[in-house]
Parts: sequence; C-alpha cells; structure tokens
Amino acid sequence: MFLPKLSSYHTLENSQGSLDPLGLYSIADRLAAYLAPSLRERMKHPRYLTAIAVGSIICEGYSEEELAADEISPPWQVYEWYVASAFVKKYENDNNQLLGLPGREKTTRAKKEGVPLSAPQYLKTPSVFGFHGVYRTLAKGIDLISDHGIGEFGIRLIDVWEQEQDLNGFRVGDGSNGKAFKKIFIDAVTNGLKAGKVDKPWNWGFYDTIAEKLAPKSPGKKETALLYEKLTDDSSISRKELIGFLISPEGKKALEAESEKEFHIQFLSKANEAKSILLAIQAYEKFSRLLFNAFYQCMKSMLKKQNKGSLVDFSNLEYVQKAFKELPEAFKTLDERLEAYPPEAKEFLERFMNLRESQNIQEWLKLLFDHHMIIQKKKPPRGKASWIMEHDQGNYLLNNTQAIDQDLSDEYVHQYRTFCLQSFMKDLGKI
Repeated sequence: MFLPKLSSYHTLENSQGSLDPLGLYSIADRLAAYLAPSLRERMKHPRYLTAIAVGSIICEGYSEEELAADEISPPWQVYEWYVASAFVKKYENDNNQLLGLPGREKTTRAKKEGVPLSAPQYLKTPSVFGFHGVYRTLAKGIDLISDHGIGEFGIRLIDVWEQEQDLNGFRVGDGSNGKAFKKIFIDAVTNGLKAGKVDKPWNWGFYDTIAEKLAPKSPGKKETALLYEKLTDDSSISRKELIGFLISPEGKKALEAESEKEFHIQFLSKANEAKSILLAIQAYEKFSRLLFNAFYQCMKSMLKKQNKGSLVDFSNLEYVQKAFKELPEAFKTLDERLEAYPPEAKEFLERFMNLRESQNIQEWLKLLFDHHMIIQKKKPPRGKASWIMEHDQGNYLLNNTQAIDQDLSDEYVHQYRTFCLQSFMKDLGKI
C-alpha cells in the first residue's frame, strides 16, 4: 500500500494562528521524539496499527499512481472509508470501541443521512486526520509499513492477527477463510475506486465482519503481546524505560496526579538512558512556562481594559515580573541541558536570542511582543496576523480574543507522550 509522504503534524489554525503564538512548539515536539520516538499525542489505540497493516495487504495490488474516480482518493483512503463505516455501523452504541476513532463524527453523520463515505463526506484532510495519517509515523517507525507496502514487523503482526481471527490464508492465500475475507474486501475497494465513494449500503453484512476482526479495543492476546514487545524493544531505550516506569506501581501512582510534570519528576529518579532528555524537557518547559504565562497574562489584562494596554501596565503583572526575574537562570540551565541535542540547541539559540538580555522590564516586554509578531509573520503559508498591534509608543491594542483563555499555572505547556502511552498500555492490558 502506498501511503502519503507527510510532514510532521501541524494543528490547523485560523487566520490569526490560534496556537503557538511564541513559536515554542517545534522544539518541544522534537524533544518528545527523543523520549518516545515515532509517537504523537493524538495516538490513543494501538490496534489501528493492525488496521493499517491489513490495509497494506488489501491495497498491495494497486499501482502507486492509482486514484479513485474523484481523482483525489488513493486506494488506502477508500479502504479507510470502509473500515470507518464498519466501525460506526457495528459499534454506534458502543462508545468504548468508537472512542478515539478519527473521523467518527463525519462517519456517524453520513450513516444518519444514509449516504456513503466519500471525499466530500469524510475528513477535510484525511491524510493527516484519518487513522492512516494519525498513526503513520509510528507505523513507519516500527517497520509496520514502508512507503511501498508492508514492512517486516507488519508481516509478523498480520500472521499473528490472521491466526487469532480465524483468517488463515489472508496474507499468502493458503487458507479458505482468510482468502475469502481478502477477496471480498479487495472487490469492495476496487468498486469504491471506480465509484469514488463507498460502494456498499450501510446494511452490508460484511461490515460486521470487518468490525469484529479489527475492533479498535479488542486485539487478540498474541497480537497484544506482539505490539507490546515491539513498543518496548531495544530500538529506543528511552521509550522502553518510559513504558516500563509507566506500568510500574510507582508509575501508576505518579499518573494519579494527572500531571506530566509530576510524572517526569518521579520518572527521573528511576531513569537511566532517558535521564538526559528528561532534564532537557524539564528545563525547556520551565522556560516555556515563563514566556507563556507572561504573554497570556498581558493578553488577559488587555481584554479587561477594552482591549488596550501599555508597557507600564504590563510591567506590574505578576507573571511578567516573574519571567523577567527568572529567565536569565532559565536560559543558562537550558543551554546546558540542550548541549546533548545540537539541532535543538541551535534552533533555540537562533529563535530566542533577542529575549536573552534587556536592561529593564519594559524593554523586555517590547522584545517579547516583537518576537510574537515575527513568529506570526513566518507562519505558513503566507503568515498570520499578530494578536497585538502597537498603537503608539508603549501602547498596544488586542487583535485576538479567540484563544487567550489559557490556564496560567506551573504545569508543562506541551505534552510529551505520557498520556498517549497510558492509553496504549490500557488497551494492551498493562494498566
């Protein structure tokens, strides 16, 4: 199966760039990738990996250039329409199975309206937000798939899956049940390609079979064991340590606080290979939180004062004063922690150089706002509007009230895959 070659995930933004107004996310995301390679926060259920592997076999006979009659949907996308339709049709009253299904709302609406899934009826950007898009980085990272089909681990997973699901012969055609399942599914995808939509009614009986064999929350015992084994192999010792602590009595206790910051504090005392990256993450989050709180408190202050504010007013705010006081030490610590990660150290130095030194708090605030404007201007595809505008010297106007309702706390600003893996381990019976 030929999957789309995607860049890393970026949240959709409105014309003002509703997220990441200070350009903090990219470094955090790469630090998370050192700790837990190939994982993304949106991943919740590892059995979608099995669905991707099955789709790779179903779609292996189509050419790389083949598209549906709509001229935009490749075979893997048509396959995904059928799987999503099967899940919603079978489990529409079972929230446990459907929780976390990419495209659930769109698929449920299509079923209620009695129309088949198609490009207009499904997700706006399925190559990013469908289950192939969400789980693609992990699927490639663990050799489940490659750009051109099934990978070595994908073959192992399929062989275990077909044995447990009484579908022997699915992959190589040496069993009647698996061979019949594969043929029905391939015929459906082929017809879907010709029609440019799902080419089966919502009462199609085979939907139940698809859903039963690929139910998101019901992997077989051997399938579960194999997925866990792959996620904890030696290809990433830091990820292995993270999962090991996560499922330990100490880790389960640390999760009760529902604070990734607190979880990392507890994990640090047990970590070996992951210690360096944990220290870097903690230092980066200290820095990020100082900037985040100062910036958003200024926005909140303006909102209360008819969308206006001055550097004099802002300089008296609690989190602005805290940032100005503590940032020099935060910069120093983070410089040391990032030495082991040269690309991130280089980006950090270049991106935040202008905030390192200032003579007074009002000067620093001016630099912070200028930094925000630069970040907004550089956002793809053609830049985003700044959230604040300089009205005259030292005075500002608020230009965005949509995204400033943020919690000003001392928790992490970003996420580092703890809760993604917690969900995985629940599904795999480890928590």
